[in-house]
Amino acid sequence: MPGARELVELTAAAVPVAVASNSPRALLDAALVRGGLAEMFPVKLAADEELLAWVRGWPRR
Repeated sequence: MPGARELVELTAAAVPVAVASNSPRALLDAALVRGGLAEMFPVKLAADEELLAWVRGWPRR
């Protein structure tokens, strides 16, 4: 998506950022790598992860 990286960079400079997806972790990671965004999100949540376990381990990297 044109401009996505720039938008994330500008946003991350102002506020903490995270990504949540309804895709499984493997697909989320692959999409972020392919888009050059993987290192930009310190917190990532995928559909196949148990939310309660994720919250207890905050932040998951």
